[in-house]
Amino acid sequence: MEKHNHSVGGYLDFGQISLPYISGNIQYDVAILTEITLFKGHKLKEYESDLTLPTKMHEASPAVSQTNYQLIYQLGNYPKFELNLK
Repeated sequence: MEKHNHSVGGYLDFGQISLPYISGNIQYDVAILTEITLFKGHKLKEYESDLTLPTKMHEASPAVSQTNYQLIYQLGNYPKFELNLK
């Protein structure tokens, strides 16, 4: 994970995400699921904290088969995940 300076406070680069091949006419939404390891193996899993609630990625929904995105976490007053088309 790389940290980059940005005019709004920077961002963390989580790398590239590639969506798998999706067959058929079913539409899927893209969501970020978070699990946080705190200390000595204690973990916060999905829905156990506001920080681990699934986040729908509107800019990538509905999912397009075999699309590549760059996942970043925008820092600042209103931090958020962003998916940018690669």
